[in-house]
Amino acid sequence: MRILLTDDDPDFGLALQTSLKKSGMTVDWVTNAEQALAAINTENFDLLLLDLTLPKMDGITLLKELRQAGNDILIIILTARDSLQDRIQGLDLGADDYLSKPFNIQELVSRIQAVSRRREGRTVNEIRYKGLQIDLSHHCVSYQNQDIKVTKKEFILLKVLLEHQGRIVSKQQLEEKLYSWQHDIGSNSIEVHIHNLRKKIPIRFIETIRGLGYRVEPQ
Repeated sequence: MRILLTDDDPDFGLALQTSLKKSGMTVDWVTNAEQALAAINTENFDLLLLDLTLPKMDGITLLKELRQAGNDILIIILTARDSLQDRIQGLDLGADDYLSKPFNIQELVSRIQAVSRRREGRTVNEIRYKGLQIDLSHHCVSYQNQDIKVTKKEFILLKVLLEHQGRIVSKQQLEEKLYSWQHDIGSNSIEVHIHNLRKKIPIRFIETIRGLGYRVEPQ
């Protein structure tokens, strides 16, 4: 999952970005609403973590602009403003969840997974495919109850492909899911990850569509 974090507190922002990356997420961080709006309009993010107290344009205004423009990006508000009216206003304007600072990082990860499940229509935090089981909470992969060791990048790649069964996912789309802005992306990075997954997983289910990307046959 690729996340855009919008918070103007340098210590909090860096700490949260680091913690979420350790949880297997791809996280980019901006410090104001204008930067967030520009990033969302030019790149593909799955979820926005939004502080309400931002310089110039505040978080509520950004939330309102995104929803009025028809942007349905998942949004979780993270803020020290914990009044009932703030929560009601944020949710009424289209936020998917609201978490007050300070919070436990595991609770945030669970909420991110929960809003993602609701968006994808899943009731449990796992994906099953032809004997393959993907545990999204613990980042574990197994085939017919035998554990398969995968890297964080391989896990994300596998999750994205299985969530888009029957559809072609381009190399650029996969790169956007796997890498944040500060990463230097090798020209064959995706090919290497796909090659490694094919070696590790006994079944052959990732199809290369030459010149377009990759596809998983629907179950």
